[in-house]
Amino acid sequence: MATKNDKKRPSSFYELVLSAPEDLALGFLSGLIIGADHDGLLAHGPDEDIAGPGLGDRLKSALHVHPQETHVVVDNLTRGLVKKKAG
Repeated sequence: MATKNDKKRPSSFYELVLSAPEDLALGFLSGLIIGADHDGLLAHGPDEDIAGPGLGDRLKSALHVHPQETHVVVDNLTRGLVKKKAG
């Protein structure tokens, strides 16, 4: 028997790289998920053992040589929301 939760269960996951500081990127994604009334998955960095930038990349970021990047893993529905807003 299908339940409401079956429809919202993610079928795939995606890594997103956002060109934004960590707090801004996570705030944007969290707001997008909450605003869509979606129980989305948002996995980020050290909390989930997702490898982030190395020492060289962190130094470049601190010196503003290139934009900051935030790596996150999201479910397919959240990816669709981001894609819709980006387009």
